[in-house]
Amino acid sequence: MWKPSFNFKEHSPFKVKSEPQERMIRAIKDANGKSGLIVAPCGSGKSAVLLEAAMEAGTMVLIFCYESQGVKQIAKDLREHTTLMDAQICLFTGKHKKKLNSRFCYLVTTYGMFAGPEARRNAASRDVRDFVFNTEWDLVCCDEAHHMGADTYQPMIEKLKAKRKLGFTATPYRSELFSATQDRDAHVDNAFGWFGPVLVRISWREVEAAGLIAKIGRARLDVELTAEFRTAYEMAMGSQKRYIAALNPVKLSALVAVCAIHGAMNHGGIVFVTHLVTATVVQRLLQRCFGEGWEVLSGGSAHGEEATHTADQNAAIVDRFNDGQLKGLICTNVAAGAMDIPECAFAVDLDTDGGRANTEQRHGRVARTPRVHPKPDESAAELLARRLDKQKEAWYYDFVTRGTEDEAAAARRHQFFVAEGYGEEIAITTEGLLSDAQACDATLPYVSLGEQMVLLKEVLRYNALKGVCVEANAAVAKAKVPHSGEVRRLEEKHARATNALMRTKMLQEIGKAKKQQQLATAQAKVVRRQTIDDAPLNKNSYDIFRALRLSIHVLEEADMLDAAFAPSDDERGDDE
Repeated sequence: MWKPSFNFKEHSPFKVKSEPQERMIRAIKDANGKSGLIVAPCGSGKSAVLLEAAMEAGTMVLIFCYESQGVKQIAKDLREHTTLMDAQICLFTGKHKKKLNSRFCYLVTTYGMFAGPEARRNAASRDVRDFVFNTEWDLVCCDEAHHMGADTYQPMIEKLKAKRKLGFTATPYRSELFSATQDRDAHVDNAFGWFGPVLVRISWREVEAAGLIAKIGRARLDVELTAEFRTAYEMAMGSQKRYIAALNPVKLSALVAVCAIHGAMNHGGIVFVTHLVTATVVQRLLQRCFGEGWEVLSGGSAHGEEATHTADQNAAIVDRFNDGQLKGLICTNVAAGAMDIPECAFAVDLDTDGGRANTEQRHGRVARTPRVHPKPDESAAELLARRLDKQKEAWYYDFVTRGTEDEAAAARRHQFFVAEGYGEEIAITTEGLLSDAQACDATLPYVSLGEQMVLLKEVLRYNALKGVCVEANAAVAKAKVPHSGEVRRLEEKHARATNALMRTKMLQEIGKAKKQQQLATAQAKVVRRQTIDDAPLNKNSYDIFRALRLSIHVLEEADMLDAAFAPSDDERGDDE
């Protein structure tokens, strides 16, 4: 009989299992000690199954997470929900290093702590590394196991000595090993066959039926490019085509319509994008239409933008959304996997690549539903009934620009949804959507051709901003140099001062110098912003505007009059 050596505490919510969790546990038991993957969606209860498998395994268990936040969460669950003692639970991260027990150790760490070369590590880290690689573990658990296939992690996982290894993931996918000729199972075998087979696969629809994730309706909107944006798309080069497909005025008007309709019902949502320029434009648009309350989650900053995005800043933004302080989030792929947002009622796939892992992560964000924990002595059937009663309903919109690479990306996303039991897709029309939005008194953007050309200008000039931003940033740094030097000179003089009066005087001088430094920096940033705003278009972009044959009025509104009518190279002749 499969009976844990340790157990969940009497009133732990982990004790009552859902049907998907029971299937995972049975699969681990039936594999008779064989290593392999547990594939199940976000929110299906994989963490509780991982802990139960660990408690069954023995006294030496190694648990890998991708990030330190995951380490802290698993360690917290072990302390709060299991009969393990605190001394038996060891954390090992960059900030938390607990002494390891060679006889009884549940070690929770990150992949990165033991991957890579040994030469750069200090003596204490090498000792822990030797312990990890020389111990025969009763079980190695790999959370977010899709990461373990990375070139930096796989050799480390293969080197470990263990009676058994289990991987837990919602996305068994490695983009660098993907082949369009492979089906889903063939890809998993190619990418993770070295680790073991899939022991069980739980579909999203099964988890939805158990009340563990939201009931999700899928809708697709196909939009046409306006005549001007179609011409621009056909003449554009490289990444400009992707930006035009993402930021065409019809698609953005439809986005405003969806946000207006859900906003009237007090629903918060997410707009998923791939490119940060898309996130920047969308944020400005939604704030213009609905006021403050839309924030960007990403891993960096766009050309021309001051803001950068750290993991802690992103987490703080998510907390504000969950607290009802924000109307919605605009999220890039970098940030999509780190959000727990049960209050999200709708999502729009605006500008995404169609990759399976990214699609699964995005779907997982909107699928979050408020957790319903079991009550003491409550049966599984009673708990299921309560979960279904409290289950959130949500919508997932797929926006596709016809005649662009959007169509191929949408087809890839659809394959994922079909495999997960969400094959049905409601087709909606632009006309119907805009009509519903106007009934909510929404003010739709880009009504005039002039507004559309202002948008097109911004999209086309994004590629040219990189070099402009480098120069503008250098100007800011240069403006700070003399003042920074003066602050350092005064600080050194303060350090050499031999009496209290002189030190006080130097502190006053340092304060004045720092104020001058701050003033110079602020002035330089104003110049930087103006430099970016005045950045010229490249020749191909000018050619696009000439080809559109716009009226004088429209060109004036887009501030393109002089540039659009400047003679081309062919028109200048040999005399210039």
